[in-house]
Amino acid sequence: MKKAKLFKRSLFAFSLSVFLVLLAVFLVLFFAMKPSFDAQHSAEKIARKRTNLVHFTDFQLYHGKETYYSLFGTTKSGIKKVVAVAKNGKKIHIYRLNSGISQKQAKQTANENGAKKIKTITFGVYDDFPIWEVTAENGYYLIDFETGDFVKKN
Repeated sequence: MKKAKLFKRSLFAFSLSVFLVLLAVFLVLFFAMKPSFDAQHSAEKIARKRTNLVHFTDFQLYHGKETYYSLFGTTKSGIKKVVAVAKNGKKIHIYRLNSGISQKQAKQTANENGAKKIKTITFGVYDDFPIWEVTAENGYYLIDFETGDFVKKN
């Protein structure tokens, strides 16, 4: 009888401990991701007001000289565009995706200019020009979105 009571208490304590650990992990992840979710929501709100995008497919953060929130999406007629919204919401840049190079082409240009082990490719605006920022093991490579030219390595 005492063994059964001890087993039930131990099982309850273990279950409570697991629950509390899972709750703590969830809360840490939630608060870590909240700024990104808030930024995306804010950028989508601005983009809906100032563009004709109706469906968003991707969101990226670019941290260069200025921070930009990049939203990829489509119009009612199916035209794919990217909208770069400055963090303060005052500047907005809109580009058709087919008017520039693809992420794959940006990756190739970065590789040709010495990039090793590419991690991410992010759309952004650098000095009021659209760029792809290719993050590699050995630095950041800025590739001109419209021409495909190598801009610089940070």
